[in-house]
Amino acid sequence: YVFAVSADGTLIAFGTGAAFVRVREIWLMGPQGEDQRRFVSGSEDDAFWSATWSPDGQRIAYQRYHRAPDKLECSIETRDLKGTSPTVLLSDPRLCNVFSNLLWNPDGRLFFRMLEGEPGGPGDDQINLWEIKVGMKAGQAIGKPRRLTSWAGVKFCQISRTQDGKRLAVSKLISQTDVFVGELEAGGRRL
Repeated sequence: YVFAVSADGTLIAFGTGAAFVRVREIWLMGPQGEDQRRFVSGSEDDAFWSATWSPDGQRIAYQRYHRAPDKLECSIETRDLKGTSPTVLLSDPRLCNVFSNLLWNPDGRLFFRMLEGEPGGPGDDQINLWEIKVGMKAGQAIGKPRRLTSWAGVKFCQISRTQDGKRLAVSKLISQTDVFVGELEAGGRRL
């Protein structure tokens, strides 16, 4: 899975290796596939999804899933390009089961999706767009997350932005279930 290309086009972040969900590792490589190196990896109880570059190109934010004995722990972390210890921006069970792209805006805001309720509980069918301000040097949260939308019944959305970071584009999927009743012809071959 290709997650993100750095703003200057010199590095690509991609995921590889099967995990209990999504991928086991995030790697970096040059634009022609050269100089591949492991950026982050986990144990058999860790998985990763999505990655986005900081506006200055010196850090990467990604989603981490950790399988604990009695629950799934989900977080958004950042690391510098040397792969030093991660900085946890946000840890919340409402990040679980939300496989989406992260987007780090030029003004330092990180956009992400989060469930309104815990998985399996009330509100787990509603996903909204959130933001958190991030300091680029240390990759730490500045303030608390803030919900940007209130969309009932939205199942999926992808986030994109203009180059200058002044506009967002978000895709939404709203599912509808219908029930049809009809008589079967003899033998049940046609409805």
